[in-house]
Amino acid sequence: GKWLRWIEDRYGSVENAEKDWEFKVTRPDGSVGGPTDEQATNDGPWLKMVAAYRRFADDIISKGYGRAVRIISEVDPNHLFGVRTGFGGTGQPGIAHYFPFDLISGIKHLHYTSPEGYGLGGDYINYRRAGLLNAYGRFVSGGKPVFWSEYGVPHYFQGNTTQWSEEGQTAYFRDMHRMFIETDVSGGAGWWWPGGHRVDEDSDFGMINPDRRPRPAALEILKVAEQYKTPPKRTPPDYWIEIDRD
Repeated sequence: GKWLRWIEDRYGSVENAEKDWEFKVTRPDGSVGGPTDEQATNDGPWLKMVAAYRRFADDIISKGYGRAVRIISEVDPNHLFGVRTGFGGTGQPGIAHYFPFDLISGIKHLHYTSPEGYGLGGDYINYRRAGLLNAYGRFVSGGKPVFWSEYGVPHYFQGNTTQWSEEGQTAYFRDMHRMFIETDVSGGAGWWWPGGHRVDEDSDFGMINPDRRPRPAALEILKVAEQYKTPPKRTPPDYWIEIDRD
């Protein structure tokens, strides 16, 4: 219903919108549908409609964030507001059919953008690609800080000790934080602190052993903490990327 009202507010009618998009969203029963998983993740004649739907999603998410921030601010005017954005890994094609929120959604109500970083790994170039999100986050927010609110890999996951290991976890945090420094991230909070078997998920993401000794991944975080004591100098752009979701 909100999608229908949004269309009528901006186009005057569904018929006008379909003419503009050159694509029909009216179903045989007369109701109006949104994009399918296929349409949200692939090119096709539906692209204009999907672009409009994304703008609709931005609007409805922004209204929700705005309402929540106003209510909480009445009792707590002191803390900063941010929202972990990009369930499953911001910018990864494998999650696109879930229609994760864009970092632009509701940012006018928030104090910083907040990507989530699962699914990264392998060669360092993959982390550098994730670094593009930091430039995008600053762009859509008008220069507000970028804080990675959740990221990490386990060294044990559901019986799998070959894909994940202590060495793999260490390499992940090393490369993730190298990307943070090189692309001027404001901060981050890796998942997560206490080590040991997590019964419900059959995993161990911890950076601290059950006996409280730091694992190598935690030592990598100490290294980057030292680097953050001297803020990096932001380098001037050497090329420009044009972003136009429409």
